Amino acid sequence: MSGFEVAGIALGAFPIIASALRIRSNSIRLGAVYRWRFYTKELNSLMRTLEIEHLKLQTVFERLLIGIVPDEQIDTMINDPFGSLWKNPDSATKIRKRLGRSVDCFESVVQDIRETMEEIGRRLGLGADGNVSLQAPGL
Repeated sequence: MSGFEVAGIALGAFPIIASALRIRSNSIRLGAVYRWRFYTKELNSLMRTLEIEHLKLQTVFERLLIGIVPDEQIDTMINDPFGSLWKNPDSATKIRKRLGRSVDCFESVVQDIRETMEEIGRRLGLGADGNVSLQAPGL
């Protein structure tokens, strides 16, 4: 899998993980009101942070893709991060050229994001179908 396919996977994982966190938070029952309020506050903060990071990643990809792919394909690539447009060898070559010496660093960071999102998904009990198992071991 190329670094740019991994980038699409990482980009697509953010909304799935955020949704899984919401579902998981609705399933947990804590006894003490204080613990519940603390948990809810922390969970909301985590979801906000994930949403912000998702927006940052979208912005990076938008800027990276401008001038490489037609403008009408940029939104499609960002909204369909697992789609075939990410596998286009011509686009991948142009992206590599634009990134220059930083291509290895970029691919490494995107791979780290992907692995982190997979770990969060695993801890949330997120299945391959995007559904959350309420019997997951938890965070």
